Amino acid sequence: MKYIVYNKISGKILRTGLCSKVIFSIQAKDNEIVIEGTADDLVHAINITTKTIRDKTQQEIDNDEPVIIAEPLADQQALITNKDLQKLKDRLDSLER
Repeated sequence: MKYIVYNKISGKILRTGLCSKVIFSIQAKDNEIVIEGTADDLVHAINITTKTIRDKTQQEIDNDEPVIIAEPLADQQALITNKDLQKLKDRLDSLER
């Protein structure tokens, strides 16, 4: 099921996603509420009284902090054992054949 997690005080959408019904209720942490649905956190928020999706005001959109994009994974260092490196090389060789 598709879900929306939002701050129960402000109505700000914190994250959205997809999960099974069994783990739906554990998607929310402290001071958060999870509801079923889909929304775009850039332009939507939650009406905390009715628990429905609403459009953000232009002021809310303008006041949102910019998203910080992390360093691309391709540029990050990784630790790998020699054994795992050899397995990776062997796998690449088998794909090239």
